[in-house]
Amino acid sequence: MVDSLTITRLRHLDMPSVKVIRRLAHDVQQAWLDGFTSVKCAHITGEGVTHFPLWVIMFWNAVADIRGNVRKPWITSRDWVKDQLESKRKPDVRKYATEVTRLLGILPWNTLKRGLSDASPVHSLSRFLGKRWLSSTDINDMLEMLREKIAADPELAGLVRVEMVEFTAKVTAAFRARESEDYHRSKSTKWLRALGEDIFGNGERLITVAHLGDHNDEKHWITIEVNGADTLFRYGDSFKDDIPPSLWYPPKLHSNRRPLLWDACGKRRRASCLSRHTFDATREHRGGTCSPISPR
Repeated sequence: MVDSLTITRLRHLDMPSVKVIRRLAHDVQQAWLDGFTSVKCAHITGEGVTHFPLWVIMFWNAVADIRGNVRKPWITSRDWVKDQLESKRKPDVRKYATEVTRLLGILPWNTLKRGLSDASPVHSLSRFLGKRWLSSTDINDMLEMLREKIAADPELAGLVRVEMVEFTAKVTAAFRARESEDYHRSKSTKWLRALGEDIFGNGERLITVAHLGDHNDEKHWITIEVNGADTLFRYGDSFKDDIPPSLWYPPKLHSNRRPLLWDACGKRRRASCLSRHTFDATREHRGGTCSPISPR
């Protein structure tokens, strides 16, 4: 039985090294099968030695995981925020850093994110604080929040739709498979034709984010907006680069001048009349990485 005194000793006991903990965690199951029920620290001698239950090894193992996988990225992010607090030339950055510091004080470090569909651990948010690359999950989280904000606005709901980062890849895949499967008639691309009707038939707007890795090997996120009412294709790159040809015109059909993304959407007549414009995408204060829908 583990009494309060044993718990107190456990709290003040120095943990073994991570290497030792991993070895113990590997051996503890066999030790339990062999009939062992407790463990003691080999470097402590005398009659007052406390024998701890075997589960203390798994406790140490969990603590080691938290320190390495959870605590470490948060500490790195916290230190980065502290550096931003000392930014003398960027008062707006200091303002954001002050607010982030306050929020970090009330944010749990290792629960699941609430209110978002990906259900990944909350410590994955630490990627937003620093110069680490944002994952598709991070971008989708922002798009999901944007979608909810639009849905709550009567003037935008029903007129603006937000698609996740996988959307562009799906449209591109449908176009590339056109020789084996006609996306204007195929059942598998019925969703795409319905989207084309919404955008070009009903005059809706679509907003999404795409990764350039599939088009020009750039590890970079860009924003795409398609305005069906005005037949307008808008492209935003915080690095100010031009749109890759494969995102705008089919590689082998440049003479047609028909947009790759929207040739697959059924309303071909209107899609082929899209005019292309660029808009200023926000350059992140973080530096080094990109988030196409970050605040100015």
